[in-house]
Order: sequence, then C-alpha cells, then structure tokens
Amino acid sequence: MSELIYLDEPHVLENMDFRYSKNEIYTAISNILVAMNPYQRLPQVYDDETLLRFKNATSRLEPHVFKLSRSAYLAMLKTKVNQSMVICGESGAGKTETAKYVMRYLAVQVQDGKIIPTVGGSVEERVLAVNPILEAFGNSKTGH
Repeated sequence: MSELIYLDEPHVLENMDFRYSKNEIYTAISNILVAMNPYQRLPQVYDDETLLRFKNATSRLEPHVFKLSRSAYLAMLKTKVNQSMVICGESGAGKTETAKYVMRYLAVQVQDGKIIPTVGGSVEERVLAVNPILEAFGNSKTGH
C-alpha cells in the first residue's frame, strides 16, 4: 500500500480489489494490517509451511497476520515491553479467525518451533501452550 503513488480512497480500494482477486487477502500500511475475509478456506495461506516460513524468515515478508504476530513477538523480546494487537472489524469480518491465527503463531514460538496441531491434540494443551505469551501481550477481547 505504501508503494502507491496516490494514497486516497479510490486508489486504496482499487489496490485492495486487485489483491483480493488474486487471493492476496492481506495488505499492509506500515504496521497496520488490513485483512479482507475471503469467505472461503485458503489453506495455502495458513498451512504449516507458511507459518514456519514467517517464523524463520531472514528476508522481507509479504503482508500477513503471521508477519504482524512475528513483529509484535520480536518487539516484546527486544524491548521487554508488553505489546498490543487490535483486531477489529464488522460482524463476520473474521476477527475471531484472525485471533486464532495470531495464537497459533505464538504457540509455535512458545513450543520452540513445534507445530501445534490444528486437528488433534486437546484444546486444553493448545490453549495452555499459548497462555503465557498471551498474558505478556495483555488481556484480549473479541467484539467492539
């Protein structure tokens, strides 16, 4: 988004529409991530390979919820200061799903790079694995 010549509403919407048509549902403006709900499963966007690529990244990364999660996590480690993430949008926009992907990324960090199964394994194990890192981020709330 920051590469646009004109950062006005028509150009921003046109860029987002173009990206959405290619199943690129994330667009970034500095440290703000705009996500567009694809209203369908896009497994390649959230698979284990993609998660590990963001976790182990050494080069520039495309806009993604894993990238934002990574940035917040690394900032917390570096500064020793709690971090915040605001996930907002209209009803049905995908706030809860986005929060799940943030937690999944953080769980991989907590589990030293081991993938927390999205299917199988108890819910309790998966929540407990993420809980310490979520406490460092502070309390979260879904809704408006």
